[in-house]
Amino acid sequence: MTRTFVAMTGTGPCSGPGAVRRGQTADEIVEKHLAAVGGRAALSKLTGQWPPDTVVVSAQGRPDIPGSVEISRKAPNKGRTLMKLDLSGVRRRRR
Repeated sequence: MTRTFVAMTGTGPCSGPGAVRRGQTADEIVEKHLAAVGGRAALSKLTGQWPPDTVVVSAQGRPDIPGSVEISRKAPNKGRTLMKLDLSGVRRRRR
């Protein structure tokens, strides 16, 4: 199956009413991108590990709870999300 991508621009000698230009196919664009990022082999080595980040959890009527979050993914369908929250400033409500 061939998909075609047509780029429309408003400058240049070929632009104007009735001007038709052959665009790149979607497959050509994908292959060009793959080559720019190191090829299919380089992409297949990625496991999807993201660096740790900070997070703030807000609760109604309570102070914000700071912490960190780490998300990791492994092809094809495995993942883990780890959140470490600082609960030292949170008081338990009595009923």
